Amino acid sequence: MHKGYKYYIIFGAILVVIIGLVFGIVVATSHGGDNDKTTPQTYTVKFLDYDDTQIGVTINGTVVYEQTVEQGNSAIAPQNPTRDGYIFDHWDKGFTNVTENLLVKAVYRTQTFTVKFYDYDNTPLGVLIDDNIVYEQTVEQGNSAIAPQNPTRDGYIFDRWDKGFTNVTENLLVKAVYRTQTFTVKFYDYDNTPLGVLIDDNIVYEQQVEVSHSAVAPTNPNRVGYRFSSWSKDYSNILADLDVYAQYVQVCEVLFLDYDFSVYETQIVDYGKNARLPDVDPTREGYRFDYWEGRLTNIISNTELNAVYVKQWTVTFVDYDDTELKVQSVDEGGTAIAPQNPTRQDEYVFDHWDKEFSNVTENIVVKAVYRVATYNVSFVDHDGTTLKDQVVYKGEDATAPDLSEKIYVDFASAQKQGYKFVGWDKEFTNILSDLTVTALYETVTTPILYIETEVVESGNNQTVGVSVYIISPTSFSALNIDVEYDENLSLTQNDVIVKNIFGTQNKYTVNVDTVEHELEFSWVYSTNEYTLPNNYAEVFEMRFQIDKYIAQGDYLVQFLSTCVYVKDFENNVPIVISGAVKVV
Repeated sequence: MHKGYKYYIIFGAILVVIIGLVFGIVVATSHGGDNDKTTPQTYTVKFLDYDDTQIGVTINGTVVYEQTVEQGNSAIAPQNPTRDGYIFDHWDKGFTNVTENLLVKAVYRTQTFTVKFYDYDNTPLGVLIDDNIVYEQTVEQGNSAIAPQNPTRDGYIFDRWDKGFTNVTENLLVKAVYRTQTFTVKFYDYDNTPLGVLIDDNIVYEQQVEVSHSAVAPTNPNRVGYRFSSWSKDYSNILADLDVYAQYVQVCEVLFLDYDFSVYETQIVDYGKNARLPDVDPTREGYRFDYWEGRLTNIISNTELNAVYVKQWTVTFVDYDDTELKVQSVDEGGTAIAPQNPTRQDEYVFDHWDKEFSNVTENIVVKAVYRVATYNVSFVDHDGTTLKDQVVYKGEDATAPDLSEKIYVDFASAQKQGYKFVGWDKEFTNILSDLTVTALYETVTTPILYIETEVVESGNNQTVGVSVYIISPTSFSALNIDVEYDENLSLTQNDVIVKNIFGTQNKYTVNVDTVEHELEFSWVYSTNEYTLPNNYAEVFEMRFQIDKYIAQGDYLVQFLSTCVYVKDFENNVPIVISGAVKVV
């Protein structure tokens, strides 16, 4: 019975009781009290199950199937009955304020259960029912719940629900069950021949690979005339069904053949690529490997290369006592390389090898030849000019050139300076090695008179000027210069040109003796002493007349011993360097 219907019955019963009570009071009042009492009327109330089976009620320890109820009172309901597949709902009529005999029958409703669906992560899954998304279904016993649309999950495939939901007999929580998503991967050879993979002792031609996992590649296949290079597709991180094909590169065989045509090395080279030289060259007794003859680049067919050798000879270098110094293999017609010159005790030094070792065409022995030891001693001037070379036996002394009177002037410097030889930079006795000895000079403070040497070509009448210079780092007050010149040189009084200070300061005199071929020049400074600017000055120039028929040779122009200069009122002898006219 519907619950609201029960409420209506109860409410009606209460209303009847109230009306009865009111009516009773009125009647009692009208009859004047309790003098007229009557026996209460009773009614029979029976409770029946759905199949009309009587249902008893336990009253005072006795099961009663038929209750006698006074009018207006209530019957006692039995314990709610049970029925398989149903739930007791209500009694089909009210049994309070009984006013008639009653047959009260049990009313049932079908039993229902709650069914809920969840995803793998416990997310509720709804079902569209009557245009509404329902997350909790009420299902009558024995009926089926409605499953949601199969859910999805990255990397997985929906497989099933974890429990059945047909013929529902209890409340259910139904959860989605997934299986890892897999894809089919197949490998093929270039001609579409399936290629198997050994997995768990079985040859598998179709691999089921889980999503984002890698397939297992077969062993690289072989193909005549080709080299397996790769698989056509990446088979790692599988995201779809995949067919993978073997890829090849055409190859050529390159044979390296030795002198006797035996195979020295075999290389497999990709078509159009280059072969590489063997890492180690072949060897042959009495020969030197030279090169590989044949094509090495852009190989487009099977290729052979042949080893090329050069005939070699042995050159042995030995010392004077046949001690082996060096053994060398030399190409035919080539030249051996001698060892470092050997040494020998006592007074001997290596001189040469006893035979030629160029253009070698046979095995040869080359012996060291010695000589008594000598050394070269070279004496050089301040500017590196060789003054003397001398060969000296071991332990002997060298002999130096005589430079005791040598003086030179450094005309390259701004201040012309004179230098005088004072000795040598090292000893040259007991010579035990080649030696270079350099001349040493010191600065000259005494004035120097210098006549330059001029060079002229013969064959023309001509004039050549020859100058006389004084070089002096010290001051002086008077100068006398006497010059003698070769009789083949012609000079007049007018051919002497006085220069610089000597033509402007005080008085000077020039006398030319054309018979004796002499020239005398004298000069006196007017006040005290004079210092030359930069230590250097031209005194005068002699302009000699040269006949075109003059013979080639050196024509001297030299100072006489009567040259003097005055310093501190005393006559002093200058250093003199004479010159010449050189006719070529």
